[in-house]
Amino acid sequence: MQIGSYRNTRYASEVQMLARERFNLPVVNDYNATRRLYQIRIGFFETDKQAAEFLAKLRAKHPNDYKDAWIVQIGK
Repeated sequence: MQIGSYRNTRYASEVQMLARERFNLPVVNDYNATRRLYQIRIGFFETDKQAAEFLAKLRAKHPNDYKDAWIVQIGK
């Protein structure tokens, strides 16, 4: 699940650290060279349903911080 994408390295790192503290899940700061963006992704979910349930909880608990979060599938 992607919780944000940023051009500013420092801000991306802050978002990554805060998400790790809040959710106790793996959080990846992945640089997309084509778009020149740091993409912050959280968690690894076995099913789409698990991802959707987590997204709903994320938005309910922190509506202003993760309103643009979305489910993204990474190649297996």
